[in-house]
Amino acid sequence: MAFYMALAAITNAGELMTERCSGTVAIVPSYDAMPNTPGTVILRRGTNSFSVWKQLTVKLNPDGYIRWWCQPEGKGWTKERSRCGDRSTKIRARLRPWRELQIECLGN
Repeated sequence: MAFYMALAAITNAGELMTERCSGTVAIVPSYDAMPNTPGTVILRRGTNSFSVWKQLTVKLNPDGYIRWWCQPEGKGWTKERSRCGDRSTKIRARLRPWRELQIECLGN
């Protein structure tokens, strides 16, 4: 029974993407924005290698991509992108161990 309840919770959560970034992540409010743009959400791993979940609304590019930036080992920023299958503009994200960035698509 617990297995089916957990499966239902995952199914109702929407699409969950797993990306890679070894350092800090900046999720910007619109696709063309830079990491220092007002409204940017910064994710940093805590002592347990996780960050807290952050929920936000983003503007996509015409192809439906979300822009986020990875900062490798405290150096410069590298731009990355992800896309929710349903073109979600509402997402939540967190960092996990092993360089993982999780982005959950929450719809529009």
